[in-house]
Amino acid sequence: MSTGALESIRGVARKGILLVIFAASHDSIAFAEELMLEQLELDAVLVDGNHTRLHQDGDGLIASLGQTGRGNLAVGQQGGDSNKLQVEQNGYENLLKVVQEGSENAVVGTQQGEGNLLAVGQYGDGNRAESEQLGNGNIIELEQRGNFNLSQDRQVGDGNSIRKRQEGEGQVSKVTQEGDSLSISISTLD
Repeated sequence: MSTGALESIRGVARKGILLVIFAASHDSIAFAEELMLEQLELDAVLVDGNHTRLHQDGDGLIASLGQTGRGNLAVGQQGGDSNKLQVEQNGYENLLKVVQEGSENAVVGTQQGEGNLLAVGQYGDGNRAESEQLGNGNIIELEQRGNFNLSQDRQVGDGNSIRKRQEGEGQVSKVTQEGDSLSISISTLD
């Protein structure tokens, strides 16, 4: 890691941000991973309780996490090669959980509001999860074990719930919830 990068991390640490990152590469000469993290607090100089934990393993991994507000938590892992994680959390006490394990998977999402949960698994190769949560207390729980599955979810409102499990290959599911207290559960096996 370059001296400039270490100084940047030290500068961020002095601002009170909890940042735990482990990045490893099979190539001992250079890191192919890319990480971008932005945490902002609305009412004070220091970040108040936004946390990010990310463990990247493999080659060509990209993580871009943005947090604005308070009490947001982003937990990731990735593994495999060429996985991408791009999520924005705006608001208070939003939670993101990501795993990914396989290669060429992508999670792209936005959480805006309070108390939203986005939990994704994936495990195989070439899976893509896209989500947008606008409101409060919304839940998206997704697991896509196979390969080349696509999940697209949008929640606008409060107290909505989407639970999905797509096990085979090439499964596609798209859910839009507009309103309050809506719930759907999808399980497709192939």
